Amino acid sequence: MLFGKIYDIIEEKPKKEQVPIVLAVRKTLWDRKTLPIFYPYCITKLWICQALSDIVLFQTQSVKEILSRKRSSQMKVIPKKVESIIYPVDKLNYKVWQELESNTYSVKVEKQGSREEVLVTLAIRFHGEPMNAFDKRVYLAVCALNDAGNEYMSAGMIYRTMGGNGYPSQKKFESIKQSIIKMAMVHISIDNEQEANKYNYPRFREIGENLLPCGYEQETEVKGGKSNYCLQVLKKPLLMRYAEEHKQLTTYTPEQFQCPLSMTELNCAIDDYFRYRIARTSGKTLKVLHTSLYEYCHLTDKYKKRDAKAKFPDFLEFYVKKGLIQSYSLETDAISINL
Repeated sequence: MLFGKIYDIIEEKPKKEQVPIVLAVRKTLWDRKTLPIFYPYCITKLWICQALSDIVLFQTQSVKEILSRKRSSQMKVIPKKVESIIYPVDKLNYKVWQELESNTYSVKVEKQGSREEVLVTLAIRFHGEPMNAFDKRVYLAVCALNDAGNEYMSAGMIYRTMGGNGYPSQKKFESIKQSIIKMAMVHISIDNEQEANKYNYPRFREIGENLLPCGYEQETEVKGGKSNYCLQVLKKPLLMRYAEEHKQLTTYTPEQFQCPLSMTELNCAIDDYFRYRIARTSGKTLKVLHTSLYEYCHLTDKYKKRDAKAKFPDFLEFYVKKGLIQSYSLETDAISINL
């Protein structure tokens, strides 16, 4: 852990000795290449070590404060039960998770049937990899836990709210942790002046907000057990505030939000697309084209498309069982759903 490395270096050196510190070495989630990031700060008798907040999760702190935190008694967290998960269905939230590049986008948000184009300006700046459907599921779980009154939450709490059972494997634990770090390093800006004027919606003009504003606690006691990773949510994320202010959302019970298959990136993408289309449909029937689903999941290889198609009935049967849809029928190139 980053803090652990800082402790080891600090405690081995005299107060007055000045030494360069290797502050962080981050391993990327996607290509598994090691990316060394070096910051040659010096330790003075004041013992100050400063980190850049856009590179790591942690806020800038003096070493004295870090050591003081380490020696303090463990924080105790009593989890509060999640009763519902909010799922945004606005076009802005839909756009963000489609593996966009760092850029400024004009998102069309006019209502169905409108002849006038209405745009919201969305700027995204990544310091890591773009967002995907697995990240979105982590994000929704974190927001649900925070809405239930949990300022602090362990990876296990996040995993179970995502729809997992028991405790996450080490691989899944690392995936959740890397996802949170990735989201904490994303900055977004929103300007919805046209939309606010056209539809009398609340005005949003936010610049450089963190996608997931959060902090981190290393040693925490959660429900009688120890956790070496505990997330602190500092405030409600901007995109969730946007969806709630616009009242463009639906809610799921924890049982309805489960993923019928393992929470891989592809399975999360399939599940997310079905849920978005179902929630956005106001009529009694819905037709989902295979090509649209493949495009959302970024599938171009015919064998991957075939494997994904074989999974569709598992998701649809789950939705029927949980009361999200009435029935469905599989066609050659589409799925017909009765709501």
